[in-house]
Amino acid sequence: MSLSRHVCDDAPRMAPLPGTHAWYCQQERTDCATLTDIARHIKTLAARLRPQIDSLYLASAPLAALECCDTLTALAEEIERDDIMTLHEAYACTVQSC
Repeated sequence: MSLSRHVCDDAPRMAPLPGTHAWYCQQERTDCATLTDIARHIKTLAARLRPQIDSLYLASAPLAALECCDTLTALAEEIERDDIMTLHEAYACTVQSC
């Protein structure tokens, strides 16, 4: 191995410059990962709430809490499906205009 290769391999990776294509690609990956993480947390919350909601004795009463698990799950699925696609489209438009 040459000395120059060793030095380059140990050098810290430089972050892409803001506004460059590489920067937008990195931001898109980061934003999509964040949205995926948010959806996962929402689904986890819905799953943790389900036993408490199922334990309510008067489940026939018009309680908003009875709908929260289904609503949270639907929201998480919408984030995964629609919001991530919207981000991909928005970043594609942004990168094309550069």
